[in-house]
Amino acid sequence: MPFSAQDNKINTRGNDFVYIQDNQLWLGKADNSGAKPVVKKIVDQTAGYVLSNSRSKIAYVDDGYLKVITILSGEEIMLRKLMPDDYSPSGRAASPAYLDFIGNIAWSSDDSKLAFVGGNDAQADIYTISVDGRNLKRLTDDRINEISLVWSPYDQKIAFQTTTGLGSGAGYDSDIVVMNSDGGNYSKIVIEGKLPGDYHASPAENLRWINNDEISFLAWTVGGYQGIWKANVNTKQITHLVNKLGESDPAWSGKN
Repeated sequence: MPFSAQDNKINTRGNDFVYIQDNQLWLGKADNSGAKPVVKKIVDQTAGYVLSNSRSKIAYVDDGYLKVITILSGEEIMLRKLMPDDYSPSGRAASPAYLDFIGNIAWSSDDSKLAFVGGNDAQADIYTISVDGRNLKRLTDDRINEISLVWSPYDQKIAFQTTTGLGSGAGYDSDIVVMNSDGGNYSKIVIEGKLPGDYHASPAENLRWINNDEISFLAWTVGGYQGIWKANVNTKQITHLVNKLGESDPAWSGKN
């Protein structure tokens, strides 16, 4: 479950919860008796917080490192320093070992891997890495920007959006793509934002898997939100679930 500085509190397990204050990550423990929660700082000055599916770990970016911390024990794993201290854009090879930024981190369902968006050559690409810091792999390498990563329920596939522009997202036609978790079988489900009935999809970071064969998403245009949709990743059939202008910020049930 991803969260950002705009979220006040995210429950972990039991009475524990994590929250962000002044760009610092804190852990709180609620007391059913009504006493003031006990809180402690987990991490100072972090970015890109993502809670694992088991709600026991957090992945984040700190000082160029992609890190994982176990919430209750405080054990921290530094996966790798992907952003070099002496960054110079000229003459540098486009390698997974050198990135200028890391974003859109996503946990696999079994919490064993992370997928993330990283960039080093005026584009954003998708990488995966094991939580133990091994098996760093670049899955895409193109002149477009990938966003909104979502693993399928059994970690066999990754769905994401692409855009040729950066900004708020509205006004940029978005492809929606599904590929195998090793980067194979790259398949566009929505092409150049074109949806049935003359609707259009732009990046809005709202992809979800309904099951292993279907995804749902919120279409977004310069005119506003254009309804909630679902698509079969095998047949590429796209269906309008809510056919009204103006829907936004949908919430999804635990099993979608």
